[in-house]
Amino acid sequence: MIDEKIKTADIAKQVKYNCDISDAKYWGYFSLCGLLLRLRDLYKSEHNISPWSNINNKDIGDWITAKEALWTEIEEQGFMDLYINGHTFNPFDASEINSYLIKDNLIYGAGLGLYKKPVFFLGDLDSYNDNADYKAYFVKREYARCLFASSGMLQGKDIFIRLDPLKSLLWEMFLDMKCRKGGFLENIFSGSGITPEDAIDSEFEMKIEKIALRYSDIILNHEIAEAFNTTDEWSNIIFQIEDRKTEYFLRGLKDMIADTSEYGPLKKIIDAKDKGGLAFYISLAEMFHKTVYPELKEVFSAFAFNEDWSKLENARIQVFSKAILLKNNILETRRMSRNEEEFIMAIKDIS
Repeated sequence: MIDEKIKTADIAKQVKYNCDISDAKYWGYFSLCGLLLRLRDLYKSEHNISPWSNINNKDIGDWITAKEALWTEIEEQGFMDLYINGHTFNPFDASEINSYLIKDNLIYGAGLGLYKKPVFFLGDLDSYNDNADYKAYFVKREYARCLFASSGMLQGKDIFIRLDPLKSLLWEMFLDMKCRKGGFLENIFSGSGITPEDAIDSEFEMKIEKIALRYSDIILNHEIAEAFNTTDEWSNIIFQIEDRKTEYFLRGLKDMIADTSEYGPLKKIIDAKDKGGLAFYISLAEMFHKTVYPELKEVFSAFAFNEDWSKLENARIQVFSKAILLKNNILETRRMSRNEEEFIMAIKDIS
């Protein structure tokens, strides 16, 4: 057992170094408010503190100062290869790395996130399962991670569902529910016996963990639907684009296609008439997809009052059809554009 802890700590140190290099190079991509929120979450993760625990302002202030100094020192450095059990790995070769880690119930993820920011993490493997041609890995406690931590991550044929970031999202939703004094958001928590008046204790923590496992299926369905609806040509356009606003728009469109497709989470939520799942999905949409097609947003707003699942299904179908049409127009525009600047200007005209 001691050897296992030493090995985990050694690998975590290597992964954390690459996380720090990525953050050093990309922290400026976030707004000041967004950066501070991500630093708070990263501090809690590095110190194994739950999302709902209070932190000492001086402690986190000193930590941020040290982190900024480290970023200045290493921002020009390249990523380090990982050394595991006498073998050396490229840090982006997650599949090969996991072939060595998974037997010890460790799981590693690496890829490119928003704005092509390199993303790495190391955590404990909770479980995994096969979904068609894809393997889904559920990650619990994380030992190393970057500033940006998405709950879902698709890399090749592997899907990573990260429960720690998901619990942080649920905590934000819980606080939102308390501020709004209940309402539709209560559907997320009521089935698990959580109310706005609940004390934040060990029982609350266990309930949140159960909710995270329940709603991890929504994240998983999104990633599977994204895989089914993404071609190499579409992926290459998003990867090659240098304009950040255009990349953000294209990624949002890709997410909307996945969510509203026949394979996506919204279809499954509607078929099951799952009010808790719908409330969770709407909250995610509010957090991450600021631009939602009007007909879908209007139905979301009205649903809390009329609970008309058929209108929601019709809106889903309409949005998916419009999103696919827009995607096809973008693909054709890219084929006809002579350069990126011309392509970006064309997207602004058709979006």
